[in-house]
Amino acid sequence: MPSLTRFMAQGYTRLDDGLMRADEPLRFMTPGEAIDEVERLAPRRAGAVAYKWVGDERNGETGRISLLRHVGVIPVYVALALGIEEESCQLPRLRREAHLQYAS
Repeated sequence: MPSLTRFMAQGYTRLDDGLMRADEPLRFMTPGEAIDEVERLAPRRAGAVAYKWVGDERNGETGRISLLRHVGVIPVYVALALGIEEESCQLPRLRREAHLQYAS
């Protein structure tokens, strides 16, 4: 499988009802750029993550997702996917619907 590496940053906004909405993920050329974006998002969002994605976009196969940096409060499902320990960030208890909330 030909692999492709992407460096991504994504912010999360807390809605009035307490749910979290994921912002559109942003692509960067280097891990440093993705981490810098997370630092820029931190004051304006409930939380943000930078991660490295390795996979094959053509067939949708994901090889690995690795955490680069996280700040603030992020949804539990994101923390679990990225291997973030619950004690290392303030994870909110969310209703099941939170897993379905995405920015349009």
